[in-house]
Amino acid sequence: MTARAVIICDMWDAHHCISAARRVAELAPRMNEVVADLRARGALIIHAPADCAEVYAESPARRRALAAPHVPAPVPFAWNTWNWEREERLPSSLTDPGPCSCDTPAPCNDGQPPHPWSRQIASIEIASSDAISDDGQEVWHLL
Repeated sequence: MTARAVIICDMWDAHHCISAARRVAELAPRMNEVVADLRARGALIIHAPADCAEVYAESPARRRALAAPHVPAPVPFAWNTWNWEREERLPSSLTDPGPCSCDTPAPCNDGQPPHPWSRQIASIEIASSDAISDDGQEVWHLL
């Protein structure tokens, strides 16, 4: 089966956790190779860097997401917090004190509030045929 679409989520240029930033930097070049191959096979590549889609406001990829025809979703798109009564407990490395996988009691990077990332990591190409959105309803329209 050939992929029809790939969504690249939160592969940011920086992170509040040094370990996470290192993982992204190591993974991104290989991801870029895979995405380039899928793009060449006709797959739609959707870049979803949360909290920074506005950086790409004038890019063809962002305009593509905004221009996608409206398609009603079967359920509303909304942020859902973790339901401690319904879901199992997350690993302490993700919750105590926060999502940092380093062995430090606080985020290990001096990112600026509210977050240190400003865009997707540059080593993953954003082609003019791609789309950019950090909004679930927009992604639904694209798909």
